[in-house]
Amino acid sequence: MKKTVPLSEEEKRQISIYANEADLLWKRLKKRDGSLDKFIEWLEDNPDYQHGDKFGRTTIYEFVNNLNALRDGKPTAMNYELACKKTPVLITAATEYLNTPNRKILTGTKWFVYFVYSKKKQTPQIGRAILDYLDGNEAKLTNVPHITSKAYTGRYYNHERIIYFDLDNADRNKLHIKIECPEEANQEIALGAYCTYESNHIVTGTLIFQKIEDEVPEAGKATPELLSYNSKGDSRKIFEKIPACIKKYLCVKNLNYHSIPYEIYTLEELNKHIDNFNPFDEKRRANRFIESDKPTIFISVPSVSIKKNTSADAEFIESIIGQLREEFKEEATLVEKHSEWISPLNKVPGKSLKQLREVSIFILIISSVDVASFSLVQLGYAIAHCKRVLVFFKESAEKKTVSERMKSLGSVGVETIMYSDLNIEFSEKYTRLSDKIREYLRDIA
Repeated sequence: MKKTVPLSEEEKRQISIYANEADLLWKRLKKRDGSLDKFIEWLEDNPDYQHGDKFGRTTIYEFVNNLNALRDGKPTAMNYELACKKTPVLITAATEYLNTPNRKILTGTKWFVYFVYSKKKQTPQIGRAILDYLDGNEAKLTNVPHITSKAYTGRYYNHERIIYFDLDNADRNKLHIKIECPEEANQEIALGAYCTYESNHIVTGTLIFQKIEDEVPEAGKATPELLSYNSKGDSRKIFEKIPACIKKYLCVKNLNYHSIPYEIYTLEELNKHIDNFNPFDEKRRANRFIESDKPTIFISVPSVSIKKNTSADAEFIESIIGQLREEFKEEATLVEKHSEWISPLNKVPGKSLKQLREVSIFILIISSVDVASFSLVQLGYAIAHCKRVLVFFKESAEKKTVSERMKSLGSVGVETIMYSDLNIEFSEKYTRLSDKIREYLRDIA
């Protein structure tokens, strides 16, 4: 017989905690499985949670309702002692069940694991490992084909929306991975992060898991690979088959790969490391991002330098851009501020600057100056993000277009080519510019 059960303030507080947690777990169970059937089956295989009182679909439903009624001061057959005895058991059981990956979905599946692969004195590449979900929460990661890269095996665990991998290899190196995975665990990709220790460094980075479907295209065969735009043969075909969004997500190295400095044990050593760090040194600039397609050459020209009524060199500049476009059409993609990138979207400064993050070679051409141009903002952004930066500028006895300090930007990786009169010097200066671009492209390759 149902009756209203009076509770003390402390008892009300405890019952409220129980009821709210039971409600949340109830919703998660229904969201995950659509019903309680799978949870009931799991309880039958785990009798430790029964405590002599078998939880069935009806009894669980009635138990949660009675617990809510007790919290709300409504008539109920439940009392405080019974709630404190059975609720923790049900909550613990439901939590463990929900934290167990849906093995019917995961077991036997195979996934590509994409990440930034970086070794000392080598250009970064996209690594593609293979991960297999095995029986009994076991996992195997077949690593990329490199002499120092070994396969990892171990276990995986599920906690709410996260799957955690605890793996090690034959060298006893540990690899820890966390990926986001909804409770139904049925997704096309998963984003995550890893942490490991290799070559005397702690290394962290981001990962993208992509589920391998039953039928894999021939060029995208399920093998571990080291890939880049410069890969040859089948590897190049595989690289081209990687979804563009995956390549773009991983291309910027400092967002996706981080090697912790080692042998720093004092504040003095840390200060020395900070003082010696140079984001503009040759190696760091060359490894800022992974080419996801042909290298991009971006030419920025202030409006005053390209308009015929304000610049005597406008026709020469147009000729330079046209000849460069034709000369390098096979090796690179050439764009300029006043052509492909002048869409309404790219008139928005933030959108324009964002696209410079994947520009390999940035060239600023200045023939005339009247007001501060957005091209100078682009130059500053390019110094911070592009691999190679060059300023092609005019200087005569009558007029200067850049300051002496701007000419000294070589310390941050900016090279300069100066001209006085393109009527006389066009062939010489164009050849020098072309040769410099070709040198840059060889370095990038």
